[in-house]
Amino acid sequence: MASTKIINVLKSDTFEEVFELFKSAEAEEVIFIIPKGSRLAKSAQYFEAIGLEAERSGRRVSVMSSDPAVAKFATQNNLEILTQPEPRAKQARPSHQS
Repeated sequence: MASTKIINVLKSDTFEEVFELFKSAEAEEVIFIIPKGSRLAKSAQYFEAIGLEAERSGRRVSVMSSDPAVAKFATQNNLEILTQPEPRAKQARPSHQS
């Protein structure tokens, strides 16, 4: 069994598509990357199903998303939340004057 599987969810992906990928993943850990405004953010039941499947299969599940609804649903279902790195501030470049 591979150790980690990353599932990049698209905004248009249905729960059924994502859940099937999750169930068939041969990994001890699954990381979902879910964009803001994803269909998955529409229902807490989706995250409940993922949490139950994770428990049943003994897999660790983490979620990364900038969507507050996703974070809320994931936390309510004991899924780990991974924080996204802060974007680096662009440093001003010195101007070359003659």
